[in-house]
Amino acid sequence: MSENSRIIKVHIFGEDYPIKGDFEDQAEAEQFRQHVVNVARYVDKSMHEIAEKSANRSPKNIAVLAALNITDELLKLKEEREAQLSTISQRTDVLIERLDDRLTSASSG
Repeated sequence: MSENSRIIKVHIFGEDYPIKGDFEDQAEAEQFRQHVVNVARYVDKSMHEIAEKSANRSPKNIAVLAALNITDELLKLKEEREAQLSTISQRTDVLIERLDDRLTSASSG
């Protein structure tokens, strides 16, 4: 393990997992640690929510269902973001066109 590597232990659905990260400095290490803790909490919460709704599911099945749910959320957010970027791009094109028209008419008049 390099001098800039750190292991962060997270607890998800009753199990501990070591997560390794490489960092340039202490600030970057703390940002990574906080991010990993937040991700682990989200996964743990998702797994517990599924476990509460599902009787007699193995941890593996619960993990797969949580992964499917989280991926569904991610893909929906990506689609929303792409739609928003498309709308912004279209509006920007309209504004640029209007500015060009105004500048053209101001310089010729």
